[in-house]
Amino acid sequence: MITKTAFVNGCRCMEYLWLSQNKPAVLEHKDTAHTRDGDEVGETARKYYAGAVTVKKNRLTEMAKETAALMRGGAKTICEASFVADDLACAADIVRVFDDGLDIIEVKSSTSIKNVQVDDIAFQCHVIEKAGFHVRNAYLMHLNKDYVRHGELNLLELFKQVNITDEVRKREASIAAEIAVMRRAENSEEPNIPLSCSCDSPYECPCKTYCFHKAGVPEKSIFTLHGVTAKKKYAYFNMGIKTVDALLTYASESLTERQMKLVKLETSSIEDDLVVEKPKVKEFLDSLLYPLYLLDFETTERAIPAYDGEHPYQHVPFQYSLHIMTGPNEEVIHKEFLADERTDPKRDMVQHLCADIPEGAIAMAYNYSFEKNVLRMLSEEVPEAAHHLMAIHNRMIDLMVPFKDRLVYRPSMCGSYSIKAVLPALCGDDKSLDYHALPVVHNGGEAMEVFANLRNITDREEVQRIREGMLMYCGLDTLAMVKIIQKLYELVR
Repeated sequence: MITKTAFVNGCRCMEYLWLSQNKPAVLEHKDTAHTRDGDEVGETARKYYAGAVTVKKNRLTEMAKETAALMRGGAKTICEASFVADDLACAADIVRVFDDGLDIIEVKSSTSIKNVQVDDIAFQCHVIEKAGFHVRNAYLMHLNKDYVRHGELNLLELFKQVNITDEVRKREASIAAEIAVMRRAENSEEPNIPLSCSCDSPYECPCKTYCFHKAGVPEKSIFTLHGVTAKKKYAYFNMGIKTVDALLTYASESLTERQMKLVKLETSSIEDDLVVEKPKVKEFLDSLLYPLYLLDFETTERAIPAYDGEHPYQHVPFQYSLHIMTGPNEEVIHKEFLADERTDPKRDMVQHLCADIPEGAIAMAYNYSFEKNVLRMLSEEVPEAAHHLMAIHNRMIDLMVPFKDRLVYRPSMCGSYSIKAVLPALCGDDKSLDYHALPVVHNGGEAMEVFANLRNITDREEVQRIREGMLMYCGLDTLAMVKIIQKLYELVR
C-alpha cells in the first residue's frame, strides 16, 4: 500500500522509498525535536475548530471505516480523517465536511510553505477523490512566524491558513504517473540512486548513513571539506572525486583562492602537522584584557511559544556557564546558571548574568554571534537591564577568530573551525575534556531536548540528576575555552 508518507519519500528519492518499504531497519530517525514540534503543533491546531472530532489511531483501513461512520453521523470537522482507494491510503490532518464536498487542511510545524508539503496535500486530494469524494479546497495551515504570545494562545493569530488549491491541482496532474513508477520501484531490485543534495535537504535523510556506505564514501571524503557548497561536493563525488586529495589533483582549477588554501592545509602529508602563524596568534593574545569572562549559553526553541513575548521557534536561553580567567596563568573562577524548567527563564537569567559579569567587563565566546544574539534578545525582553547587557555585547571577543582565519590548523580538523573540531586537535590528550564521558548531555542538541522534556518528569531526584548532568555539559563548554586559550599561549612561547 502506498501511503502519503511513502509517496513523499518517493518524490524525494526512489531509493528512500524502496528502503523504507524493503529494508526499514537501515533508516535512522534522529530528529526527535522535529517530531515533538510536529505533534505539539498538530494537537494545538485541532483546537482551532470547535467541535472537531478525532479518528482513533489504528490501521489506515480501520481509520477509513471510522471516518466514513463519522461522516454518516453528521460530523462536520474530522481530525485524522482517513481514506483508502485501491492500494492508496492517506490520513488528512483536518477535513471539513460540506454539502458540496470536502475542504482538506494539512497542518505543518513550519513557518512557510514548502514544495514537499504541496506534494503531500496533492497526494491526499488524489486519494480522496479516487475514493469518491469531491475536494473543494486544499489548505496549508502553518505557524505565523510574526506571532508574539501575550497571555493565552491566540490560535487565529498563531496559525496562517493558506488556500493552495491551484498549486495542488497543478501538482496533482502528474501524480497518477508517479504512483505507477513507485509501484514498479517498490517491487523491483534495490535501485542505485546517485548521492545528491536530497540526502541533506529538506532534512537529513534517514538513509544517509546506509547510502554513503553503499556508495563507498571514505572516512576523510570530499564531504569533510568546508568552504565548498554541498551541491559542488556532491557533483565532485559523482564525478569520481571522492577525497580532498583527488580534488587537488583533478579539479583544482574550479577552486577559489581561499578554497585552494584550505585544500592544501587539509592535504598536509603529515597528519599531526600543526600549522601556527605565531606572530598573528601572539597579536590576538596580546589584545586580550583580563579578567576575561568566557561565556556559553544554552537555548531551547519550541514551535508553540510557551511564555509571553515569545514567537514560534524563538531561541530562549535557559542556561549559561561562565569561566573567569584572572590572567593567562592565574586563577580561574567558575560560575553557572540553570533556570527552573517550570517558569519563564529569561528574567531570572538576566539577574544572575548581570551579577556575574560586571558592566564594562570583557566577555569572550566561541563563535560569538550566537551569544551576541542571545544578549540582544535578552536586552529587548528585560529593558531595564538593556544597558548592562549591551555593554557585555559590545565588548565581546570571538575565540573562533584564530581558527576561522587558519592561524592555527591541523589536518584532523577536516576544514572545520567549530570548537568540537578544534578541541581534540589541540587538546586531544586532556581527559577532562571528554564529552563522551559525560553522564547525561553530550552536545547542544541534547541539552535543548533534555531541558524541554524536564518539565514532564515528576520524580524530583531524577530531575536533580538530569540538572546536574546539564551543568556538567555546559561547564565543559567554557572550560574548553580556557584550555584552548592556555594552549595558544603555549604555542607562541
